[in-house]
Amino acid sequence: MKRKFLLFSLDLGILVVAVFCLRFILGDLVPENWKFLASFVPGYLFMMFVTRPFFRRKFAEPTKGWTE
Repeated sequence: MKRKFLLFSLDLGILVVAVFCLRFILGDLVPENWKFLASFVPGYLFMMFVTRPFFRRKFAEPTKGWTE
C-alpha cells in the first residue's frame, strides 16, 4: 500500500511539473484557452511512457523465487 501511494505521488508530481514546464515553454505559441490542454497531453504521455516504467522498475519488489 505504501509503495502504491509513493508511485501515485511520483506520477502526480511529475505530471504537475511537466504541465507547468510546458506551459512556460509554449508561452505565446498557443492561445491562452488551449494552454492547459496543449501542455497536459504531452506531459501525461511523458509520464506514462518514460517516467512511470522507470519508477515501477526502481521500486519493484523481487519475485518470490528471487534469491540474492
